[in-house]
Amino acid sequence: MKRILLIAVGIVAVIGVLLYVVLTKVSAGARDTVREFTMAVSTGAHDDAVALMHPEFAKEVPVERLQDIFGQAKPYITVKITSFKINNSRADLSGTAETDDGCVSALDFNLLSEQVVGFSITPLCEVD
Repeated sequence: MKRILLIAVGIVAVIGVLLYVVLTKVSAGARDTVREFTMAVSTGAHDDAVALMHPEFAKEVPVERLQDIFGQAKPYITVKITSFKINNSRADLSGTAETDDGCVSALDFNLLSEQVVGFSITPLCEVD
């Protein structure tokens, strides 16, 4: 009986590890997009951020709007994705971004085919 239990636990552990690896690989592109976008808008690389956006969304939020929103933002040095949901070519990711001085913002992103179609960075860490 103990042997069967150990085998069952081993199988569950292997399946869990495989599932984690698959989900991490599937979400890698979306995670990279969120990291790159967050870093770009907070460091003034607004053209780079627009390049990561869906073309239709970029019409709604052009470079000038990003400059208005993020003009006083502190640069984020770390971005951590804590949850993601992927359904076909849509992805919803959440996490946090932190500045050098410890200010933390919550991140919520919507992506379509690894292109940003919606985002929220709140509260925005701004230069005093």
